[in-house]
Amino acid sequence: MNRIIPIFVKLLLLLLTLSNCCDGLFEGRFNDQHVTYLHAGVPHVQDALTMLQTFYSQNRIHIYCRRDQPLKMRNIFQSNRLLLMTQAPSAKYSQYKAPTAQGVYDAHLAHKECFEGKFLSGRNKGLHYISLPAHAHYCYGIFTDQAYNLTLLQDRCDTERVARFTLGFIMWLIEVATSLSESLICVYSVAALMGIHLASVVVVCVALFYHGDRKLSSIQPVSTNFKLVLEQYPTSVAVALVGGVFILVNFCQDHHSLWRHAWVRSLFRRFMRLLACLFIMNASNNSVFGWLCLTCLMPWPELWWLLQWLQLKLIKFQRHLLPPAFRRLLSEREFEAQAGYETQRALSEMRQRLRTASPDWEQLAQLQAPQQFAQFISSGIHEPDQSLRRIGAEPHMQRGQTAALTGPVPAPAPGPDSDLDPEATMLRHLAAVMDSDSTQSLDSASTESLCRQLQFGSTRSLQC
Repeated sequence: MNRIIPIFVKLLLLLLTLSNCCDGLFEGRFNDQHVTYLHAGVPHVQDALTMLQTFYSQNRIHIYCRRDQPLKMRNIFQSNRLLLMTQAPSAKYSQYKAPTAQGVYDAHLAHKECFEGKFLSGRNKGLHYISLPAHAHYCYGIFTDQAYNLTLLQDRCDTERVARFTLGFIMWLIEVATSLSESLICVYSVAALMGIHLASVVVVCVALFYHGDRKLSSIQPVSTNFKLVLEQYPTSVAVALVGGVFILVNFCQDHHSLWRHAWVRSLFRRFMRLLACLFIMNASNNSVFGWLCLTCLMPWPELWWLLQWLQLKLIKFQRHLLPPAFRRLLSEREFEAQAGYETQRALSEMRQRLRTASPDWEQLAQLQAPQQFAQFISSGIHEPDQSLRRIGAEPHMQRGQTAALTGPVPAPAPGPDSDLDPEATMLRHLAAVMDSDSTQSLDSASTESLCRQLQFGSTRSLQC
């Protein structure tokens, strides 16, 4: 009895271990070896299961994945589609889409089927198109016992995406850089474009409802479904598009009187900007490219207006927090003293320039009084002469001009400061005037000397 109990325990443990192994054999778990990677233009053929295979073997889902491709300049507008060809026109199958193979397997277990391409399959019911992202890893799974052929179709430069991006950029450029957005022609053009889009959506919805998709579960993507509907019913689709354009354009013409309101024009410009952004955003299958374009295009000119508004607010806040210091204006006496000094300094600069760069003979021949010109260069005494004014005139020498030269300048009367240098005397008197208060006056001798110097300086013109 003691020997039977250990043997019984060992047999029980062995049965438990074998049960776990059998559960792993018969349970249909996901295996990475069941995944097949797609290549552009390479078909994958799957044969149909026979009755014996269906009876003795378990049917499983076939998963096809495509590796992600980095975004480059040559594949910005790339489009990828799967072409599914079934042997029988009414072959029954279930399909699933997910970013990973495990996601496809989980969707199959949860019965979350993807209906894209099942209802609108073109004139030949055995052809089905399924779209795939162009720059991301994505997987497609199909569960059927029928024979099929699966091929990856890759278009590196889709003309539809290029046209969408070009149209969006032109609309943005018209709204921002031109005044065409204020015209009724632009309104009618946008109305025609919206009429085409709305008519295409209505056509796809009617076609799906007619083919049995009552819940419109396979309406996305609209562009792919519209191509299939256009292939089956080209005449009906053309009539529907013309009708959509006619209805919206006539509606805009009947209510064109609203265009005189400023808020209507502003609302239309914002709608046009939004429409352009949507076109640019959906042009590429990569969202990074769309957001990058919107980041570069959207802030203008709103960003410039925002910067100007912030600058004004900052200036007002700065003035409120730190008010500017009181700026004292010059009195009449200070202004006259500064004008006389600037006049003398400008004449000295002009005389120095004439000494370093003498005029040529053609300019000297135009002088009516060469003696006065030579006297001005040697001693600085200047008398009015139009010919001399033409030779020495330059824009940067006119900054000290305070009064026009109206006549001959009398010689300064003798005074206390007549024996000193005129420039030094002017500097000394100007400093005294600047340092003195408005109520304080100088002595009579200094005042008379300053007036004589100012009279001598103010009659010198910088136009010579």
